Amino acid sequence: MPRPDPQQPRRADQDLGTVRYGRIRPTFVLACCRVLEAPAVGWVIGAVLALTVTIAVGILGEEVFAAELWRSGLETEHLWRGSAGGMLAGVLGAVLALILGVIGTALAAPRALERHARERPGIVPVDADLDLVRRFPRFGLRMLAWTMIGVAGLVLLTTVTLPEHWDEPGMQLTTAIAAAVAVLGGGLLLLRSWEPRRLARMQPLLDRWAELAPEADAERRRARARAIAYDGPDLPGRAAGRMLGMLARTGRFGLIAGAVVFFIGVVLRQPGRNASRQSYGPTIESVIDAAVLVGTVLAAAGLVVWLIPLAARFVIQVRRELAVRRVLADGRPRRLRIERVPSALGLHRLEWRLVVILSAIAPVAFGLGLSAVFAAAPAPAVVLLVIAAATGPVLVLVLAFRAMTGTASVDERDRMLIIVGERDAATTARRARKAERRRLAGRR
Repeated sequence: MPRPDPQQPRRADQDLGTVRYGRIRPTFVLACCRVLEAPAVGWVIGAVLALTVTIAVGILGEEVFAAELWRSGLETEHLWRGSAGGMLAGVLGAVLALILGVIGTALAAPRALERHARERPGIVPVDADLDLVRRFPRFGLRMLAWTMIGVAGLVLLTTVTLPEHWDEPGMQLTTAIAAAVAVLGGGLLLLRSWEPRRLARMQPLLDRWAELAPEADAERRRARARAIAYDGPDLPGRAAGRMLGMLARTGRFGLIAGAVVFFIGVVLRQPGRNASRQSYGPTIESVIDAAVLVGTVLAAAGLVVWLIPLAARFVIQVRRELAVRRVLADGRPRRLRIERVPSALGLHRLEWRLVVILSAIAPVAFGLGLSAVFAAAPAPAVVLLVIAAATGPVLVLVLAFRAMTGTASVDERDRMLIIVGERDAATTARRARKAERRRLAGRR
């Protein structure tokens, strides 16, 4: 069913009345700041992976990583230093992303709400949008700011006491990063002192929307009463959900089992970095070699099998939300049971998970790129460092564009046509039984 002309007033805008709830249309800056959380989480995960590589290389050492594995000249010392750099880059990137997200949201949200009040005076923003200016993490920001200033000050003080190393690139980079962190910490303190003025600036709009809220609540109740019952999109993806879940569990099991088998084989061969290499008979040696190979293959296959359901769920959810858009094209509200909402409006959660996984690649790629730099291998270093540097910004821009345009998913105007109904009787009874079991277990 074709969508109506966007220039013409939709029936929903006429039927739902002049005052109703709605989402604000984010500016580009606000959209970028609000999606920084997902890459930040991914960078933390990537930092943990880089730390794992660092620990593994430090424990296993040269005796385990045979020289023939590093024909390009990459040695374990290079890998150790590069992995440590990737870990630090992941942590620093996550902290900076979260700080920039908080600061950018605090600065951009008032402008977006003021523009919303001018362009859509009859649309009352929902609580999630109003909380962008009503709530502010004062105590957390103050603690974070002083922690950043203190740590950066200690680092700068240490660099001052080492003048013989000032001409080294590593020392210069450390000094620049510490200075930037100290400046950001000071900016957070200034932002906290600016908060009362920001609230005073927005208070007239907040008071006006509070006066309109009862009328919007009444309109929501009227819309719920006349909404058409809707069971959600009917696509093959719902039937394939169990199979995809089984594939995901199989992939995770293979990844964990492969890693365990690999490290068992390695530890049997070399219990520690300073331990002597164990020698067994030919049969046992063959079994250990096979275990290491099988563990590597099993872990790689498990990772691939785990990623396939994620990509499949993403495609299925895009199809579901396109189907919902076609149903809502007539502008009439639909009443959807609450347990069906994730299947109709769940694309943003899948996007978040996908961005987290892709962002986790960046610290690992950065660590390997540094390893190639230390090993004087310029071509791989350039490729890996470009991947690490581009992953986060590209994903942030893609998510920001999606947040502004609603491309391929149910946009904010269509979402307001979804009236969340009550759960069905079976779901309500099942949840009541679970709550009763938890209550009885708590008494014991």
